[in-house]
Amino acid sequence: MVVSKNMNLIYISNTRIPSEKANTYQSMVMCEAFSKYFDKVEFWYPKMNNKKLNNNDIHEFYGVDNNFILKEIFSIDSKLFYILNKKIWFILESISFAIVYILKLRKEDSEKIIFTRDSLGLKILSRFKKYGFIKQKIFFEAHTYSKNIKYLFDGFDGLIVINNYLKKLYEKDGIQNILVAHDGVKITEYSNMKKRSKNKISNLVYTGNLFQWKGVYTILDAMKYFNDDIKLIIVGGSSDTLPQFKKYIKNKKIKNVEVIGFVKKNDTLDYIEKADILILPNSAKDKMSYYTSPLKLFEYMASKRPIIASKLPSIEEILEHKNNAILFEPDDSKDFAEKIEWILGNDCNKIINNAYKKVQEYTWDKRTKSIKKWIDEFNSF
Repeated sequence: MVVSKNMNLIYISNTRIPSEKANTYQSMVMCEAFSKYFDKVEFWYPKMNNKKLNNNDIHEFYGVDNNFILKEIFSIDSKLFYILNKKIWFILESISFAIVYILKLRKEDSEKIIFTRDSLGLKILSRFKKYGFIKQKIFFEAHTYSKNIKYLFDGFDGLIVINNYLKKLYEKDGIQNILVAHDGVKITEYSNMKKRSKNKISNLVYTGNLFQWKGVYTILDAMKYFNDDIKLIIVGGSSDTLPQFKKYIKNKKIKNVEVIGFVKKNDTLDYIEKADILILPNSAKDKMSYYTSPLKLFEYMASKRPIIASKLPSIEEILEHKNNAILFEPDDSKDFAEKIEWILGNDCNKIINNAYKKVQEYTWDKRTKSIKKWIDEFNSF
């Protein structure tokens, strides 16, 4: 069934473009997908000191269609404040961005839909909406839990969360208008991947940033259990995380690790194609692992490679041990190593096929379609 396009949407996210962060990519693919269900989509983001790219370059950088409008909004992005105190810099940048886009929203058609990921700006935006200075319907997408949301909810219309764990937390706060929409994948990007033939060296591949809560140090510690026939390839990281990660490898004298760093989306696909096993090692020591709906999870499932992932509630909403993935105990490098050996010693074709079948439910197109349908219900009143 085709959903009729009868509204315009303004998508707001306080994110640097381009950046190494997954949230920027998620915003770009969401705007691309939303454009199928709205007449016009604009992506509002802060103007920051960054590599200059024109609109076509940005769309190409993220591998998305040029079917939505990119709109830079003024923000205070002082290099001096960033060097002296990152916290002060972030507050100034965030508040200035929010104030400017709120002033611009006051001039926009009241029938437009506001979809935002800007959690700090929501504090200001929801107050403007509550007291009638903003007329548009506002929908907020939460990727973490914040107690403040319940105090702001009377200033926006609906809450989108990325897993059921988050939904339960917000329901305990008395919030009712909640939609669960897990993240997704462009399955077509993975349709031409070649099947890996057996080689002397087995490649374990991790894609994404290198924060502690992502469990990347656990997989480094596991390398001591392997012989030289296993290689770990790390694709991703940023200037905030790469130096510490590389230092850890050097200090621990960890062998057979190749750190690629951040690459464009299309180049990431090349490394996934080289993988014999794809790794999702989130730590149980940080609440972020309970809030997450990792983009890489769905990308891994679409790539038709065996997946090893941490046994966490957020992950188990999608993955089931020995059904569509192999799960290991979080933060346990020995268990991780044992499960890797199990994968290499067994036929995982059924597990791989089950994962690929399951991921058909989690495309960006289906995600935006469900959100659009949910938003339509509000407009029917």
